[in-house]
Amino acid sequence: MSNTSGTVTAAGTTDDGPGTFAVTGFPTNLTAGEATTMHVALTNNALTTNDEGSALDIASATITFSGLSAPLPVGVLSVSQGSATVATTADGAAVTLSSSNIAPQAALQLSLQVTVPVGSGHQLDVATNVTPSSSKTDGDGDDTFVPASQDTTIAVQEPSYTLSFATAPPAMAQVSQPFCPAVTVQLDEGGSPVAVQGIPVDIRGLAASSFGPLPELSGTTTSVTDQSGLATFGDCTAGLQVDNLGTFILQASSTSPLVVGSGPSRSIMVLQSYVDCSGSCSVTVTSPTTGVSSTIHATGDGKLGASFDENLNLGCASQVNPGPWDPLFIGGTAGLSGTVTMTFPKSIVNTQSNSGRPHMEICAQTGVAFQALGGAQTMDGLVADCVDGTYPYPVGTTELGLCVLSRVKGNLGHETVTLLVSDLGDPSFW
Repeated sequence: MSNTSGTVTAAGTTDDGPGTFAVTGFPTNLTAGEATTMHVALTNNALTTNDEGSALDIASATITFSGLSAPLPVGVLSVSQGSATVATTADGAAVTLSSSNIAPQAALQLSLQVTVPVGSGHQLDVATNVTPSSSKTDGDGDDTFVPASQDTTIAVQEPSYTLSFATAPPAMAQVSQPFCPAVTVQLDEGGSPVAVQGIPVDIRGLAASSFGPLPELSGTTTSVTDQSGLATFGDCTAGLQVDNLGTFILQASSTSPLVVGSGPSRSIMVLQSYVDCSGSCSVTVTSPTTGVSSTIHATGDGKLGASFDENLNLGCASQVNPGPWDPLFIGGTAGLSGTVTMTFPKSIVNTQSNSGRPHMEICAQTGVAFQALGGAQTMDGLVADCVDGTYPYPVGTTELGLCVLSRVKGNLGHETVTLLVSDLGDPSFW
């Protein structure tokens, strides 16, 4: 927005020279929807007195804004003398200066805040009218310092806004639970926030990858910007949420023609169960497909979540069970360590022949290498047994410490397997 000021004059004359006024401080252009401060100076350029000795004062003035399709909000921030009142009109507003008594060669300072409504027009017409003092003596009729006016035009530019996530959704979240803190979207222009109220904003979901599922959104998915240009989608108890499992992205959009683009959110991992871990924590989840249940105990500070039904494919799963498979996925902050306990129901345990002793092997897929059963380092393979209650090798020789700590046969034919894991960053198990 330009702050270039123009000068407008209306000339009158006395027998001793010109009597004029000048107005400075109107910008040549402004942006609709943005509050613009105008520091207006109304100067009386008349000579000190006329030949009868009367001071050529400006007694009052009116600044009229017009040309819009809506009333114009105008606020008076300050006036150096007299008083200023504002009356809105159907196509603008009028500012009346009274008891101002601007003496010759003096000026009145007026500060206004003007906000042209978005979509109300591309031109703001300004007319400044002054009235001289009625007590002036002009016995010989040679003065022409009379009520006068001068017009100027301010170009109004419509903005081009973009949307960005001010409060992004969390990297991990629990299914069918509102995001907390609530998601917020900021209206921007040129990379900076703008305070424009009433712009509609919608949230839709995208898959995080070309083969991933789309999120099922519910709760607060529509909003409008407030006085600071911020759209808020509910709160921690009744806000935007995702009702299916997976990794997703959110996208903000608007039906307003003033919004020309927006950026996506970071990816969100939506899990069956999720907690903030401070010192220690645990989550428990159960597969709706196989009936396998799991409890993960973690030590450390960060975030911990887990899910079945994440549509994962582990290469070694067929070595444990002919199917169906529903691997356990763990999403955790890197550095959390702990145990993973998986309880397999009798129907799965009986898919493999055994002598009655606990025998269930565990297939693991991880983001870093671990030492698998048989000694090979891999990121997808069967997990070796722990030795003396710890990993069967020095943890420093591989990126992940991972081993089967115990297997217990239940009296109902189920089997519980506990794993020791040095980093619960993102392993999956079956």
